[in-house]
Amino acid sequence: PAWRPVFRAGGAGGGGGNGGRFLGGGSKSARLLMRASSVIMAASSSSSSTSSAAASSTLAARISSLGKSAVTAGSMSVLGDAIAQGVQASKATDAKKKPAFEVARSARMGGFGLLLYGPMQHYWYAFLDRQFPIKTNLAHFANKLVWNQIMLGPTVLVTVFTWTNMTTPSLGTMQQRWDATKTKIKHDLVPTMLNGWKFWVPAAAVNFSVVPLPYQVLYMSCCGVFWNFYLSLASNTPAPVAADKTNANTKKR
Repeated sequence: PAWRPVFRAGGAGGGGGNGGRFLGGGSKSARLLMRASSVIMAASSSSSSTSSAAASSTLAARISSLGKSAVTAGSMSVLGDAIAQGVQASKATDAKKKPAFEVARSARMGGFGLLLYGPMQHYWYAFLDRQFPIKTNLAHFANKLVWNQIMLGPTVLVTVFTWTNMTTPSLGTMQQRWDATKTKIKHDLVPTMLNGWKFWVPAAAVNFSVVPLPYQVLYMSCCGVFWNFYLSLASNTPAPVAADKTNANTKKR
């Protein structure tokens, strides 16, 4: 056979030669395997890097969206309060008793919008959009409208009453502020909520049926300029019950 001369010629050396050829072939195979492994590892690393970059990009987009909602609501809250203070000042019949513009009050309302109202709306509208995504579906639309009024409305009012009273040093100690907050909620929550429904039901109807999700907070915040005007008046006006108690204590003295 043709292979025998080669084997014999090699003898021990030939065996070494053949062994050398075999090892040489094995080294070549090993190199190919190593290259293939390197390619797979590089592809895996690239895929991992891409996934990480995509996750980071998604997180950054979410944070940016939340920040926009917060800043928008904060700005609109300040604007609404400024209008409210201007209206209150214009109603003063006596120039000497005309109230000065309260920067601290506007700052409180702005803080409410920035830290609480904006983020609250941001997550709430996203939640409603996930639960009821079809705008052309009457049931989805109705559910959004109803849940928005019976859940978000009272939550916002309780929050703003609490925030306003607890961050107003002139109301006294923290216990006195908390007592004023409870009185405010008890006396003004329902009337304010009913007035809110008159305004927000039509506004929310337009929001859920026409406005795209990325612009819902902006639209509602623009509507909120008018609402914040009313809310500023409502939240910064002492509850009559508290005023009555104060007058009663004064008379006793």
